[in-house]
Amino acid sequence: MNNEFTRMQKLAGTLNEDNNPNRMLELIEMYVDNYHDEGMSAEAALKKIDELLQGKLDGYDKAFMAGEED
Repeated sequence: MNNEFTRMQKLAGTLNEDNNPNRMLELIEMYVDNYHDEGMSAEAALKKIDELLQGKLDGYDKAFMAGEED
């Protein structure tokens, strides 16, 4: 349970860094759309979303959160 709390703190920190929590939802929606458009497998989409929820953002994700990528 303590690990879950720590993960949520990291996610909150990521959201607060960019002052736009809606961007995280948009990012998750983008990966869901990629799956629906057959741009990625279900396994890849779920893995990516899980990483996002754990606060593990790659360079593209960080740029998206900052509004630099659309």
